[in-house]
Amino acid sequence: MDAIVYVSNTGFTEKYAKILTLETNLPCYTLDEAKKQLKKGSEIVFLGWIMGGKISGLKKAKRRYKIKCIGGVGMDNPKNESDDYLIKKNRIKGIPTHYLQGGFNMAKLTGVYGFMMRTMLKSLQTKTNKSKEDVQFEKMISRGFDKVKLENLQLILFEINKLK
Repeated sequence: MDAIVYVSNTGFTEKYAKILTLETNLPCYTLDEAKKQLKKGSEIVFLGWIMGGKISGLKKAKRRYKIKCIGGVGMDNPKNESDDYLIKKNRIKGIPTHYLQGGFNMAKLTGVYGFMMRTMLKSLQTKTNKSKEDVQFEKMISRGFDKVKLENLQLILFEINKLK
């Protein structure tokens, strides 16, 4: 195993990558940094943030590296997300893939993603007859949260240790 490579939008995926580095002593790089630091075909663990079920940067990483394990970082509760869903949505074959709950920080969102989430929040705030899920989602995106912790990485650490 050569490195941990990641794509992060608001910093939660980066936090997971840095925790993995501390736990494994593997270097970590953004996907852009990895292009300069790692040879084509290097064996990596890849982490990417999730948008609409797709793991950001995964296609590019697959073309360049031998991915040995994948972590998809999203804001949803792991009870609502499944590893199987990520595998199917991203057309992953034969690579251990795990969902990691990250967090949400409206202030760190930029461009189309920030616009989209601010629009969604305004819509929720003005909605009448909110469902229980609407109320929870409104709280979650208006307040923000951070669920990044070492315990969430246990399956990925298991995979890394298996490959050593």
